[in-house]
Amino acid sequence: MSVGTFMTELLKTIQGRGPSFEGIKKTHEDFMDYLSCMHLEGGCSDMLLGRDGNRLPALSLAAPGAAGSTYNYTAPFYLDLVGVHASGDLSMARLPQQPIDMFRLPGKDAGNGTGKAFMRMRGMDCGGFRLHVRNKSEAFYEAFVLDAEYVGFRSFSSKLQPVLDAIQASANESFEGLLK
Repeated sequence: MSVGTFMTELLKTIQGRGPSFEGIKKTHEDFMDYLSCMHLEGGCSDMLLGRDGNRLPALSLAAPGAAGSTYNYTAPFYLDLVGVHASGDLSMARLPQQPIDMFRLPGKDAGNGTGKAFMRMRGMDCGGFRLHVRNKSEAFYEAFVLDAEYVGFRSFSSKLQPVLDAIQASANESFEGLLK
């Protein structure tokens, strides 16, 4: 949709026309429109928030879910944020906003392409980008790591090794089952 188009208008237009349509991912800070979409026709559309840095205010609207790239590498932060919010202690929910500084790093040069740099920092090198995204130099990555360390990225990022170990254990079990 073009800038300035309310998603409520999109939902009104598309509902009932496509059997596979379930809802939208709203990547904008217009919480009035987001809330209107959530309540449109009794809340029949799924509404995902697509702006990771706005997860806390979206929780205050009882947002049912979210989809975003930073959840891949900062799951512990978001899980803690949701848990603290659910406890009702909003003063505590505001405290762990330190990772919000992480959102400023991509704008330094890389745009949204820095997700792979974050993943690489956590031990999962996802390789280069598709052709429309410019690959970064090793010097860029080294400077990026220093900036990410400065905002404390490792303290709130996902711990990848336990996940990889669990995947490997599951794969080994499956393989052993095939051999029996």
